[in-house]
Amino acid sequence: MLKDLLYIEGLKDYVKIHTTAGSIITYQTLTYFEEKLSNDQFLRIHRSYIVSFAHITAYSATQVEIGRAAVPIGSSYAKDVMKTLNS
Repeated sequence: MLKDLLYIEGLKDYVKIHTTAGSIITYQTLTYFEEKLSNDQFLRIHRSYIVSFAHITAYSATQVEIGRAAVPIGSSYAKDVMKTLNS
């Protein structure tokens, strides 16, 4: 279920999908998931990360926290991420 998806981490030709139940590695690109996931529920914050809005517990200018994980915000994404998170 999408509600259980915390964030997706790109690993070159693979992605690691972090969920509330654990992690899964699959042969796919991050761009594929970016195109398939809803923009109002998920946000690309780094060239290697897509996060779920619903699971963000805190954020700063350089990272978002999802549970105990700190996920970096890429410098080229920072302006759009802050605009989206602050709205």
